[in-house]
Amino acid sequence: MIINTKCGAIEGIDSPFNPNVEIFRGIRYAKANRFSLPVLVDKWEGVYDATNFKACCFQQRAFEDESKNPSKKFYYNEFRKDDTFTYSEDCLFLNIWREKNANNAPVLIYVHGGSFLGGCGNEKHFQGEKWCEKGVIVVTINYRLGPLGFLNVNEMQGNFALHDIMAAINWIEKNIKDYGGDCNNITLAGQSAGAIAVTTLLLSKKVNHKAILLSGGGVGHFMNPGKYSKAKVQKFWNKVVEKLNLNSLNEIYSVSVEKIFEAFKEVSKHHPIASFYSCSPYIDNYFLLDKGTKIFKNLKQVDTPCILSSTSEDIVPPILFNMNKKWTRKFANSYRAYFSINLPGDNKGAFHSSDLWYFFGSLDKCWRPFTEDDYNLSNLMIDYYSNFVKSSNPNFEGHNIWLKQTKDMSKVMVFNKNPYFGKINKCKLYLSLFGLHGKGEN
Repeated sequence: MIINTKCGAIEGIDSPFNPNVEIFRGIRYAKANRFSLPVLVDKWEGVYDATNFKACCFQQRAFEDESKNPSKKFYYNEFRKDDTFTYSEDCLFLNIWREKNANNAPVLIYVHGGSFLGGCGNEKHFQGEKWCEKGVIVVTINYRLGPLGFLNVNEMQGNFALHDIMAAINWIEKNIKDYGGDCNNITLAGQSAGAIAVTTLLLSKKVNHKAILLSGGGVGHFMNPGKYSKAKVQKFWNKVVEKLNLNSLNEIYSVSVEKIFEAFKEVSKHHPIASFYSCSPYIDNYFLLDKGTKIFKNLKQVDTPCILSSTSEDIVPPILFNMNKKWTRKFANSYRAYFSINLPGDNKGAFHSSDLWYFFGSLDKCWRPFTEDDYNLSNLMIDYYSNFVKSSNPNFEGHNIWLKQTKDMSKVMVFNKNPYFGKINKCKLYLSLFGLHGKGEN
C-alpha cells in the first residue's frame, strides 16, 4: 500500500495480525552525524520503502552474544530471543501503526526503555494493533544510546538521545496528519529510561503533551534527571576518550564505533555510578538548567494530564511508587496505577517491564503460557489507557472507578487478576527492599 505525504510517497504493509491495520516501518525522521544534533527529514526521493524495520542504535549487544551473558539472559529470553536486529549509527527511524482510513485519530508516541544503553522500537513486545482497534495511532521510535547518545567532551551540546526523541516528536507533530493522525492530540509514553526521558521533556517544558510514565516517571533522589552537571559528566567521558588513545580529539568522529563501546565498557567497570549518571539526562543548559529535583521542587501546579505506574516487583518498588506519588502532587490531572500480577511461566512476579506485554496487547508473541485472565487484563488496561489518550480521562462506560489523585494519595488503580481502585499492601511493597516481596498478586 502506498500513500502520498508531504515528505513524498511511502509504501507500508498490511498488518499480519489484523487486516484492518497498516504499518509503516522504519521511517527516517532525522539525520545526524556522530556527536551532532539531528536534522529533521522533510523530503525523500521516489517511494520510501517502509515495509521493513530499519537499524537500531549500536549497543553492547551488537558486539556480544547476550544469550550467554548471565546478567542479560533473562531480558534477552523475554523480549528478543529468535528475533533479528541490525545496528548502525544511522538509526533515527520510527514506526507507525494505524487503522485503515484513520482520520484525525489521537496519537501515542512511545519511547522505549533500556537504561539508555539498549533497546529499540521494534522488539517483539511492541505492536500497535490492539491500540489501533481502539482508534489510536501508535508510534515507536529509535534514538541514539550509550556513548553515541551521551558522550560529551569540550564544547559538545550533549544529551543527543534527548535531542533525537525531541526530533521524533517534532516530526510526528508536522507529519502525522498525512497518516490520519491528530497533531493536536498526542500522548507521550515511556517505560524505565523512556519514562525518565519523557519526564525530562516535561520538566524542561519543551513539550506539553499528555504523558504515560511506566516504571520511571517522576523525580527522586536516585532517578533524577540532571543528577550530574555537564562538567561532572565530562570528567567521566574524558576518561573514555583517554582510553581510546587518540592522536587528536578530532579522531573521536572517525574512530570505529566498536572501539568507543569497548572503551566505555572498560571505564564503566571502574566507575559504575558515574557511568550510570553520565548515560542519562544531565544538566546541559538546554533541556535542563538545574537538577531535576530542584526544578520539580520549584514547579508550580501543572495541568498536563499524566498517568504514572510501577510494578510490584519493579526496580526498588517503594522508590518508584513514591516517586509517582510525589509527582502527582504537582500534576493536578494525574492518575496512578500499580501493576501486580504473577506472570505465568516462572516465579519472577510483576518484574520490571513485565507490564509491557499487557500494555501493548502482545501476549500472543510471548513464550509465557498466558491464560484468559491475562488477556482480559490486557484488554482492560488498553481500554483504560486508550481512553486516556483520547480524552485525558482513562474511564469509560461501566468502568468509572479510576479517580484522579487528590489529597488522598492512598488509593491507586491496581491491575491484577481482579483489578480494583483502592489501597495496596504497603507492607509487601517495603519488604521488597529485603528480597521478601510476594511475587505479584492474583
